[in-house]
Amino acid sequence: MMKRTADEGPDGTPLEKKVNAMDSLDIGSSGSCMSSLPQYRLGTIASSEELDGRVNEFSKARLVDLLEAEKKIKSESLQRAEVAEKKLAEKKAFYRIVRSWWKEFSSELGRLTNQPVNLTYHFPTEEEVQKEYEENDNDEALRVFGKRLR
Repeated sequence: MMKRTADEGPDGTPLEKKVNAMDSLDIGSSGSCMSSLPQYRLGTIASSEELDGRVNEFSKARLVDLLEAEKKIKSESLQRAEVAEKKLAEKKAFYRIVRSWWKEFSSELGRLTNQPVNLTYHFPTEEEVQKEYEENDNDEALRVFGKRLR
């Protein structure tokens, strides 16, 4: 981004310097001044009211740009949060399914052997789960872990 010099306006157009007050005075043959106010000449801007109007237009446009950027950032962050929440919910659901399967398996094994069974299951790590999800689609990954559980 290039820095704006003092000779450029807010929109990047070059400004003409203010005319010296003595040069801008209209001195007639009698030597009297018709105007004692300095004249504004800033590019195509003829009056201070027009300058104020352009400054207001520029500031409004800049505020609109900033608000749009803020809305975009907010919507992107909400979208990312929803995706992360969805992934977390999928993993929680997967672990709930595995735990319930394992509890049922342990209870059935206990009934078959007529003794208390407390088998521990090695739950997969995040890396193992991610690897399976990358190798297979979601349903297939559940089947793979279900087969390992059996």
